[in-house]
Amino acid sequence: MTSPRWPPRRDGEKSIIGMVHLRPLPGGPLASTPLPEVIVQAVRDARALESGGVDAVLVQNRGDRAFVAEHAPPDVIAAMGAIVHAVVHAIGLPVGVHVLRNDTAASIAIAHVAGAHFVRAAVLTGVSPSAQGWLRGTPHDLLRYRRTIGAERILLLADVASMHNARSLHDVGDAASEAVFFGAADAVVVADGNEDAAVALQQAAAERVQAPILVGGYVTADNLPRLLKHADGAIVGEAFEHRAREAGVDEARVRDFMARLRPTTGGEVMGHIVKNRQKVQ
Repeated sequence: MTSPRWPPRRDGEKSIIGMVHLRPLPGGPLASTPLPEVIVQAVRDARALESGGVDAVLVQNRGDRAFVAEHAPPDVIAAMGAIVHAVVHAIGLPVGVHVLRNDTAASIAIAHVAGAHFVRAAVLTGVSPSAQGWLRGTPHDLLRYRRTIGAERILLLADVASMHNARSLHDVGDAASEAVFFGAADAVVVADGNEDAAVALQQAAAERVQAPILVGGYVTADNLPRLLKHADGAIVGEAFEHRAREAGVDEARVRDFMARLRPTTGGEVMGHIVKNRQKVQ
Protein backbone atom coordinates (compact mmCIF):
# COMPACT_ATOMS: atom_id res chain seq x y z
CA MET A 1 0.00 0.00 0.00
CA THR A 2 1.11 3.55 -0.56
CA SER A 3 0.27 7.02 0.64
CA PRO A 4 1.49 10.49 -0.39
CA ARG A 5 3.60 10.70 2.80
CA TRP A 6 4.86 7.11 2.79
CA PRO A 7 6.35 6.16 -0.64
CA PRO A 8 6.29 2.55 -1.89
CA ARG A 9 8.85 0.07 -0.64
CA ARG A 10 11.53 -1.19 -2.97
CA ASP A 11 10.88 -4.60 -4.52
CA GLY A 12 8.07 -5.39 -2.13
CA GLU A 13 10.28 -5.32 0.96
CA LYS A 14 8.76 -5.03 4.41
CA SER A 15 9.66 -2.21 6.80
CA ILE A 16 10.98 -3.47 10.14
CA ILE A 17 11.02 -1.03 13.05
CA GLY A 18 12.93 -2.28 16.10
CA MET A 19 11.90 -1.24 19.60
CA VAL A 20 14.20 0.43 22.10
CA HIS A 21 12.40 -0.36 25.36
CA LEU A 22 13.67 2.02 28.01
CA ARG A 23 14.35 1.15 31.62
CA PRO A 24 12.19 2.99 34.21
CA LEU A 25 12.93 6.69 33.92
CA PRO A 26 14.16 8.81 36.85
CA GLY A 27 11.29 10.37 38.76
CA GLY A 28 8.95 7.43 38.22
CA PRO A 29 7.80 5.01 40.93
CA LEU A 30 9.88 2.13 39.50
CA ALA A 31 13.05 4.09 38.78
CA SER A 32 16.34 2.62 40.00
CA THR A 33 18.79 3.55 37.24
CA PRO A 34 20.40 7.00 36.81
CA LEU A 35 19.53 8.74 33.55
CA PRO A 36 23.08 8.49 32.10
CA GLU A 37 22.89 4.70 32.42
CA VAL A 38 19.45 4.62 30.78
CA ILE A 39 20.89 6.62 27.89
CA VAL A 40 23.86 4.26 27.54
CA GLN A 41 21.53 1.23 27.39
CA ALA A 42 19.25 2.92 24.85
CA VAL A 43 22.15 3.78 22.57
CA ARG A 44 23.54 0.25 22.92
CA ASP A 45 20.17 -1.23 21.95
CA ALA A 46 19.74 1.15 19.01
CA ARG A 47 23.19 0.29 17.67
CA ALA A 48 22.47 -3.43 18.01
CA LEU A 49 19.25 -2.98 16.04
CA GLU A 50 21.07 -1.02 13.35
CA SER A 51 23.86 -3.59 13.10
CA GLY A 52 21.24 -6.34 12.94
CA GLY A 53 19.68 -4.81 9.84
CA VAL A 54 16.39 -3.13 10.83
CA ASP A 55 15.04 -0.13 8.92
CA ALA A 56 14.27 2.15 11.87
CA VAL A 57 14.07 2.22 15.66
CA LEU A 58 11.28 3.34 17.97
CA VAL A 59 12.11 4.60 21.47
CA GLN A 60 9.40 3.85 24.05
CA ASN A 61 9.25 4.33 27.84
CA ARG A 62 7.87 0.85 28.48
CA GLY A 63 9.86 0.42 31.68
CA ASP A 64 7.79 3.07 33.47
CA ARG A 65 4.71 0.77 33.48
CA ALA A 66 2.76 3.00 35.87
CA PHE A 67 1.94 5.15 32.86
CA VAL A 68 0.09 8.44 32.94
CA ALA A 69 -2.88 8.13 30.60
CA GLU A 70 -2.53 11.15 28.34
CA HIS A 71 -0.27 13.88 29.74
CA ALA A 72 3.19 12.62 30.69
CA PRO A 73 4.88 14.52 33.54
CA PRO A 74 7.70 16.96 32.71
CA ASP A 75 10.42 14.65 34.04
CA VAL A 76 9.40 11.89 31.61
CA ILE A 77 9.36 14.28 28.66
CA ALA A 78 12.73 15.78 29.61
CA ALA A 79 14.35 12.37 30.08
CA MET A 80 13.00 11.02 26.81
CA GLY A 81 14.17 14.14 25.02
CA ALA A 82 17.73 13.52 26.20
CA ILE A 83 17.53 9.82 25.34
CA VAL A 84 16.08 10.30 21.86
CA HIS A 85 18.64 13.00 21.07
CA ALA A 86 21.43 10.58 22.01
CA VAL A 87 19.95 7.77 19.91
CA VAL A 88 19.44 10.01 16.87
CA HIS A 89 23.09 11.03 16.96
CA ALA A 90 24.36 7.50 17.60
CA ILE A 91 22.87 5.73 14.57
CA GLY A 92 22.14 6.39 10.92
CA LEU A 93 18.56 5.13 10.88
CA PRO A 94 15.24 6.97 11.22
CA VAL A 95 14.18 7.19 14.86
CA GLY A 96 10.66 7.27 16.31
CA VAL A 97 9.18 8.25 19.67
CA HIS A 98 6.33 6.76 21.68
CA VAL A 99 5.51 8.37 25.03
CA LEU A 100 3.23 5.98 26.89
CA ARG A 101 0.46 5.79 27.40
CA ASN A 102 -0.95 8.23 24.88
CA ASP A 103 0.91 11.54 24.95
CA THR A 104 1.38 11.96 21.23
CA ALA A 105 1.86 15.72 21.52
CA ALA A 106 4.87 15.10 23.76
CA SER A 107 6.14 12.48 21.31
CA ILE A 108 5.95 15.00 18.47
CA ALA A 109 7.69 17.69 20.51
CA ILE A 110 10.50 15.32 21.47
CA ALA A 111 10.89 14.07 17.90
CA HIS A 112 10.98 17.63 16.59
CA VAL A 113 13.66 18.98 18.93
CA ALA A 114 15.76 15.79 18.99
CA GLY A 115 15.82 15.32 15.22
CA ALA A 116 13.73 12.14 15.16
CA HIS A 117 11.46 11.24 12.27
CA PHE A 118 8.18 9.65 13.37
CA VAL A 119 5.92 8.98 16.35
CA ARG A 120 3.53 6.22 17.34
CA ALA A 121 0.09 7.20 18.60
CA ALA A 122 -1.76 4.67 20.76
CA VAL A 123 -5.09 6.41 20.14
CA LEU A 124 -5.05 9.04 17.41
CA THR A 125 -8.80 9.10 16.80
CA GLY A 126 -11.79 7.76 18.72
CA VAL A 127 -11.56 6.30 22.22
CA SER A 128 -10.18 3.08 23.68
CA PRO A 129 -10.21 1.49 27.15
CA SER A 130 -6.90 0.86 28.87
CA ALA A 131 -5.46 0.00 32.27
CA GLN A 132 -5.15 3.75 32.80
CA GLY A 133 -8.80 4.41 31.94
CA TRP A 134 -10.30 5.64 28.69
CA LEU A 135 -7.82 7.03 26.18
CA ARG A 136 -9.15 9.70 23.84
CA GLY A 137 -7.80 10.78 20.50
CA THR A 138 -7.81 14.52 19.74
CA PRO A 139 -6.51 14.76 16.17
CA HIS A 140 -7.68 18.35 15.73
CA ASP A 141 -5.51 19.53 18.63
CA LEU A 142 -2.61 17.28 17.71
CA LEU A 143 -2.38 18.27 14.05
CA ARG A 144 -2.69 21.95 14.89
CA TYR A 145 0.06 21.58 17.47
CA ARG A 146 2.33 19.79 15.00
CA ARG A 147 1.82 22.60 12.49
CA THR A 148 2.29 25.34 15.09
CA ILE A 149 5.73 24.10 16.14
CA GLY A 150 6.80 23.45 12.55
CA ALA A 151 6.98 19.68 12.95
CA GLU A 152 4.94 18.61 9.93
CA ARG A 153 7.83 16.45 8.74
CA ILE A 154 7.15 14.07 11.66
CA LEU A 155 5.32 10.94 10.47
CA LEU A 156 2.32 9.62 12.41
CA LEU A 157 1.95 5.86 12.93
CA ALA A 158 -1.50 5.23 14.41
CA ASP A 159 -2.56 2.14 16.35
CA VAL A 160 -6.11 1.21 15.37
CA ALA A 161 -6.37 -2.30 16.88
CA SER A 162 -3.46 -3.57 18.94
CA MET A 163 -2.05 -3.98 22.45
CA HIS A 164 -2.32 -0.18 22.74
CA ASN A 165 -5.77 0.25 21.19
CA ALA A 166 -8.60 -2.16 21.98
CA ARG A 167 -10.61 -1.97 18.77
CA SER A 168 -12.23 -5.15 17.47
CA LEU A 169 -12.31 -6.77 14.04
CA HIS A 170 -15.83 -5.43 13.60
CA ASP A 171 -14.78 -1.78 13.65
CA VAL A 172 -11.08 -1.85 12.71
CA GLY A 173 -11.93 -0.78 9.16
CA ASP A 174 -13.73 2.29 10.44
CA ALA A 175 -10.93 2.98 12.92
CA ALA A 176 -8.30 2.78 10.18
CA SER A 177 -10.32 5.03 7.90
CA GLU A 178 -10.82 7.60 10.67
CA ALA A 179 -7.12 7.57 11.58
CA VAL A 180 -6.12 8.29 8.00
CA PHE A 181 -8.92 10.73 7.10
CA PHE A 182 -9.33 12.66 10.36
CA GLY A 183 -5.92 12.03 11.91
CA ALA A 184 -3.73 12.27 8.79
CA ALA A 185 -2.01 9.02 9.80
CA ASP A 186 0.88 8.00 7.55
CA ALA A 187 0.45 4.34 8.48
CA VAL A 188 -1.91 2.30 10.65
CA VAL A 189 -0.86 -0.31 13.19
CA VAL A 190 -2.76 -3.51 13.99
CA ALA A 191 -1.88 -6.54 16.11
CA ASP A 192 -3.36 -9.48 17.98
CA GLY A 193 -1.82 -12.35 19.91
CA ASN A 194 -3.91 -14.78 17.87
CA GLU A 195 -2.38 -15.16 14.40
CA ASP A 196 -5.70 -15.72 12.62
CA ALA A 197 -7.14 -12.61 14.26
CA ALA A 198 -4.01 -10.61 13.41
CA VAL A 199 -4.28 -11.48 9.72
CA ALA A 200 -7.99 -10.67 9.74
CA LEU A 201 -7.27 -7.25 11.26
CA GLN A 202 -4.73 -6.51 8.54
CA GLN A 203 -7.18 -7.47 5.82
CA ALA A 204 -10.02 -5.45 7.37
CA ALA A 205 -7.84 -2.35 7.60
CA ALA A 206 -6.43 -2.79 4.09
CA GLU A 207 -9.94 -2.92 2.64
CA ARG A 208 -10.62 0.60 3.88
CA VAL A 209 -7.37 2.55 3.54
CA GLN A 210 -4.51 2.98 1.11
CA ALA A 211 -2.07 3.77 3.90
CA PRO A 212 0.57 1.17 4.82
CA ILE A 213 -0.42 -1.48 7.36
CA LEU A 214 2.10 -2.31 10.08
CA VAL A 215 1.93 -5.27 12.47
CA GLY A 216 2.27 -3.76 15.93
CA GLY A 217 3.43 -6.71 17.99
CA TYR A 218 3.55 -10.48 18.56
CA VAL A 219 5.89 -10.98 15.58
CA THR A 220 8.61 -13.63 15.89
CA ALA A 221 11.17 -15.12 13.52
CA ASP A 222 8.93 -18.18 13.25
CA ASN A 223 5.59 -16.55 12.47
CA LEU A 224 6.76 -13.59 10.40
CA PRO A 225 6.00 -15.17 6.97
CA ARG A 226 2.34 -15.48 7.86
CA LEU A 227 1.93 -12.31 9.92
CA LEU A 228 3.62 -10.12 7.32
CA LYS A 229 1.94 -11.64 4.28
CA HIS A 230 -0.74 -8.93 4.12
CA ALA A 231 1.20 -6.18 5.91
CA ASP A 232 3.73 -3.61 4.79
CA GLY A 233 5.98 -4.08 7.79
CA ALA A 234 6.15 -4.63 11.51
CA ILE A 235 7.16 -3.07 14.80
CA VAL A 236 9.25 -5.67 16.63
CA GLY A 237 10.25 -5.63 20.30
CA GLU A 238 10.53 -8.76 22.41
CA ALA A 239 11.59 -10.97 19.50
CA PHE A 240 14.80 -8.92 19.34
CA GLU A 241 15.57 -8.96 23.05
CA HIS A 242 17.60 -11.23 25.32
CA ARG A 243 15.53 -13.72 27.28
CA ALA A 244 16.41 -11.68 30.35
CA ARG A 245 14.53 -8.63 29.11
CA GLU A 246 16.49 -6.14 31.19
CA ALA A 247 19.59 -7.14 29.19
CA GLY A 248 18.18 -5.33 26.18
CA VAL A 249 18.52 -6.08 22.48
CA ASP A 250 20.33 -9.22 21.33
CA GLU A 251 22.02 -8.41 18.02
CA ALA A 252 22.23 -12.10 17.10
CA ARG A 253 18.45 -12.44 17.38
CA VAL A 254 17.98 -9.35 15.23
CA ARG A 255 20.30 -10.75 12.57
CA ASP A 256 18.51 -14.11 12.58
CA PHE A 257 15.11 -12.43 12.21
CA MET A 258 16.26 -10.18 9.37
CA ALA A 259 18.03 -13.05 7.60
CA ARG A 260 14.78 -15.00 7.56
CA LEU A 261 12.90 -11.97 6.27
CA ARG A 262 15.48 -10.97 3.67
CA PRO A 263 17.64 -13.98 2.87
CA THR A 264 19.44 -12.32 -0.05
CA THR A 265 18.95 -8.55 0.19
CA GLY A 266 18.88 -5.94 2.90
CA GLY A 267 16.51 -2.99 3.07
CA GLU A 268 16.64 0.66 3.93
CA VAL A 269 12.94 1.28 3.61
CA MET A 270 12.41 3.85 6.35
CA GLY A 271 15.46 5.76 5.18
CA HIS A 272 13.95 6.15 1.72
CA ILE A 273 10.65 7.20 3.29
CA VAL A 274 12.26 9.94 5.33
CA LYS A 275 14.43 11.18 2.46
CA ASN A 276 11.40 11.45 0.18
CA ARG A 277 9.48 13.31 2.88
CA GLN A 278 12.33 15.78 3.31
CA LYS A 279 12.37 16.56 -0.41
CA VAL A 280 8.84 17.93 -0.25
CA GLN A 281 9.22 20.00 2.92
